[in-house]
This record gives sequence, C-alpha cells and structure tokens, in this order.
Amino acid sequence: MAYNRVSYKQWYLKNRDKLLPKKSAYMRKRREDPKVRKYDADQGFISNYGITPEERDAIVAAQSSVCSICTRTVKLVVDHDHVSGKFRGMICSRCNTLLGQATDNTVILLNAVKYLEQSKNLGV
Repeated sequence: MAYNRVSYKQWYLKNRDKLLPKKSAYMRKRREDPKVRKYDADQGFISNYGITPEERDAIVAAQSSVCSICTRTVKLVVDHDHVSGKFRGMICSRCNTLLGQATDNTVILLNAVKYLEQSKNLGV
C-alpha cells in the first residue's frame, strides 16, 4: 500500500495502544538524561534563533545583563522578529512582553508614547 496521510492515520489509530507506551518511555528517558536535555535545548536555540548558546551568553555578558530598552539589570531573554524569526537581541522579559503585546508595531508604540505624554500634560 502506498503511503499517504489517510492510510498512515488509519494504521496509527489501529496500533496506537502499542506505540504510545514505547514513545512515552523513549521521551521519559530523553528528559531524564541531562546531556540529551542540554543538547536538545542547544539545538532548539540554534534552529529557532540562528545563534549558539555561547553567542547568546557573550551578548548578555557584553550588555552586563542590562536590558537594552528599560536599562534594568535583570535576567535577559531572547528577542526575535516574529515575521522573519531573526534574532534581534537580548532584553528583559517585561520589555519582551511589551513588544509582543504591541505586535512589534512601531506605530502602536509611538502612539503609546504620545498617549503617555498627553496624559502628563493633562495633570492626570
């Protein structure tokens, strides 16, 4: 039988009870091995952001753990462009959330600055 999505799904559903315990044991073994966990994390970091963990650590050290946006000295997280997936830099999680909530849209962020400036002038 030629492979296709429907036939595979039928085969999987038929054999699921035999497959799941094997898969669960395999994944449990991987999660428990610190070397494998580090390797998986490193590979995920490289494939997701295009830089190595060592490069990330060097950037954090060069910034002295200071966020590029708010200038707080805190643990830094990766910031990346959600459209291209490219690494942009290291910032704190609060500022990363701010950019995410604004959908990385500079117009929204500039409007927020205007709003804050106007409310200051109102004496609020």
